[in-house]
Amino acid sequence: VAKALNDTAKKHRKKIKIHIKVDTGMNRIGVPFEDAFGFIKWIKQQQWLMIDGVFSHFACADWKDKKYALQQLEKFRKIIGFLKNERIKTTYLHMANSAGILDLPDSHFNLVRPGIALYGLFPAQTIRNKIPLRPVMSLKSRIINVNYLPPGEGISYSRTFVTKKPSVIATLPLGYADGISRTLSNAGQVLFRGKKLPLCGNICMDMMMFDATAAKDAQIGEETVIFGTQNGAEITAGELAERMNTINYEIVSSISLRVPRVYLRNGKPYKVLAHTGQKLIRYKNDEIF
Repeated sequence: VAKALNDTAKKHRKKIKIHIKVDTGMNRIGVPFEDAFGFIKWIKQQQWLMIDGVFSHFACADWKDKKYALQQLEKFRKIIGFLKNERIKTTYLHMANSAGILDLPDSHFNLVRPGIALYGLFPAQTIRNKIPLRPVMSLKSRIINVNYLPPGEGISYSRTFVTKKPSVIATLPLGYADGISRTLSNAGQVLFRGKKLPLCGNICMDMMMFDATAAKDAQIGEETVIFGTQNGAEITAGELAERMNTINYEIVSSISLRVPRVYLRNGKPYKVLAHTGQKLIRYKNDEIF
């Protein structure tokens, strides 16, 4: 890659600023630590490449036991020492992800890379309340159908939920194609009128159902919250993650592009990114145009 960049830069007679990733133990991408010293020397000799930054990435900075993270940090410090000995000046040195920002101040250097913290979420239960994060993302829908069913009626594919009493079953136009995991079938909850109500039946590609019996007269068009807040109640991305045996990162990053994004400014909608993620629709006087 570096050779291709250098050749291309030479062709266009323009120097390219690069950041070199050193693999200190994540074993995903980057120059292996043992090879990094020679690689950096080789880069220094390339006429059209400028080392603007050197960085690495933590594998488990969110663990309570920081032993491995500190081993990685020590390797990165050796790289920094090597840069100084070779008189290689870099603008940026960076290693800290969200967990590093919150729990490993020695890894901040002069640049940090927040990830899940940008959603207002903590990277782990062991790292909480270090700073006042507030979730910035919620997922909402509206009821499109209400069924009044007697006992003994099955809900959705495979009839995995059967009514035991007269029930009110509400349908939402969201499903696994929108990023709602099928593992939440008969296991998840939604917020409706500020109360947590259970999902019932298997989640479909485009629809999901919840038991609105306790809410009495549920109406088509009423707002329902999959995660977020409503009337003082809350379902967090972390709660959904626990039910799915995964992490909150997956919850907030799995919502597909066909789900419109409504952006708020001072608590009021000011733009919508429509279904395909391509078309931008703006609000004017609370109306979409």
